Amino acid sequence: MKLTNMFCVTSLEQLGCTFLDWSIHYLSGQTEYFYTGIRKTEIKPIAWTKLSDNPVKSINAHGHPKNHPHGSDELNLEIKIIKDTNIPTKLYSSYPVPKDGFKGTIKENQYIIEDYIKIFDICKDNGIPLIFVTRYPIDYLMNLRNRDTYNKNPRDLNTIIDYQRQYFPENIKKWNENAWDSREFLAVHIRPFENYLESLFSKTKYMHEMLSKDHYRVNANRLWFDGELVLISILQFLNLKLDTSRLAKWKDVYRNWQENVTIPYSRLSWDISLICQSIVNGYSLDLSSYKLDLYDEAIILHVLLYQYNLNIKSYGLESFPKNTKDLHMILEKNEMDLVYDHLDATKRLKIN
Repeated sequence: MKLTNMFCVTSLEQLGCTFLDWSIHYLSGQTEYFYTGIRKTEIKPIAWTKLSDNPVKSINAHGHPKNHPHGSDELNLEIKIIKDTNIPTKLYSSYPVPKDGFKGTIKENQYIIEDYIKIFDICKDNGIPLIFVTRYPIDYLMNLRNRDTYNKNPRDLNTIIDYQRQYFPENIKKWNENAWDSREFLAVHIRPFENYLESLFSKTKYMHEMLSKDHYRVNANRLWFDGELVLISILQFLNLKLDTSRLAKWKDVYRNWQENVTIPYSRLSWDISLICQSIVNGYSLDLSSYKLDLYDEAIILHVLLYQYNLNIKSYGLESFPKNTKDLHMILEKNEMDLVYDHLDATKRLKIN
């Protein structure tokens, strides 16, 4: 049985698939959403629920209770549920992601890609159109921070330290746990212009095999800022008719989503080159509108270190001053041994 009245959306990371899933249902005139009961418990399993008219919350669109199976096995189970209860006139959907494999290891990343390939194959075998949201190197900085962690309290030093302990357990022992050392530690160790998973597999058979399979690919940057045309194109791809009576309301929700989710994470990405050049050259640039937190400051310092071989006299500096001229006044030549690894920072930085 081919599921011609179902679609799937997915991505390698948090890029707006929940909002996209909701938008397809909303703009195609759906009033109900079929929930399979996999992965969540707040809604009665295997039930139709009213489709929200605005799913946007403070950091995401999770007011929409999408189907979210983890792994190809759960996706197969979900598809069986939908086939067993299928109503041909209704629209079904799912947002599958790979099941976690071996946490924090290269083997895990291989497992993730292989499971994505299985997800692509399952969709093809069942006649389910798959929409894959991705992004390009120029956009990596937009989604570097995990919204769930940092949007709640981005200035919380303890949150940053927990992050360091989790991802750099050996290296963190050499640093003091204060704002200026944590900023410098992150600046040396993070890789803001790389997607580790994509960089690891982009030149292997796994990524090539996955992207060669039938799917509809969406540039996340366009979804975030050119969403109306993206959604119209996707509806055409899915052979769904646009409900024009809902378009005005959807635009209001879309703007709300942008203001809460996409724009705050894009400001630094748009102007990272301008900011760093202004610091290096002593130009005046007001930093207030960027609402920098400690992680953002670490990204700026990362560029100064790796691209310009410059550091800042940061002892006791809890937060950056509000103008790049003031940062220029505390620049100094970098004397640290920088961390170079398989991502090779000198080849990675192309932001001018």
